[in-house]
Amino acid sequence: MESYDIYWIAVQEELRGSGLGADILKRVEERIREIGGKRIYVETSSREQYKPTRSFYSRCGYQKEATLKNFYSPGDDKVIYLRVL
Repeated sequence: MESYDIYWIAVQEELRGSGLGADILKRVEERIREIGGKRIYVETSSREQYKPTRSFYSRCGYQKEATLKNFYSPGDDKVIYLRVL
C-alpha cells in the first residue's frame, strides 16, 4: 500500500506547543516510510477554530491537496492535506 490516512492526532491542550504533536507525527511518518508508504493524507475542518491545526500540518511539510466544500455542514469544508514521503 502506498497511500495512508492519518485519521486524528490530538494533544492535550496544556501540552500544545511543546513539540509532542510533531514528534508523534514524525514517528508515524517514519513507520509508514519503513513499510513502503509514499503518501500520507490528513484532513481537518475549515472552521476558524481549526486554523492552528491547519497551520500545524503546513509547518510539518503537508500541502493542501483538496477542499471539499460544505462537507461537514454549510460553510464547513473538509480540507485535505498531503505529504509525499
